[in-house]
Amino acid sequence: MAKFVDLKKSRYPLDFHEAKAAFEREFVSSALKKFDGNVSSTAEEMNMSRRNLHLKIISLGINVEKMRP
Repeated sequence: MAKFVDLKKSRYPLDFHEAKAAFEREFVSSALKKFDGNVSSTAEEMNMSRRNLHLKIISLGINVEKMRP
């Protein structure tokens, strides 16, 4: 069942594009942390190409080096 976001308690901004970017940044970052910053393993888990994930990481400004042990 879908969960609804309580906008009064949400940490996302109300602007759609900003909220989408914030969600993507959090989603991709948590997936990368799960695999210690390994882009190939993360891409496989997310069912997307390594190249597309790498481009998404760049566009979101995520620093993968900080996630590696």
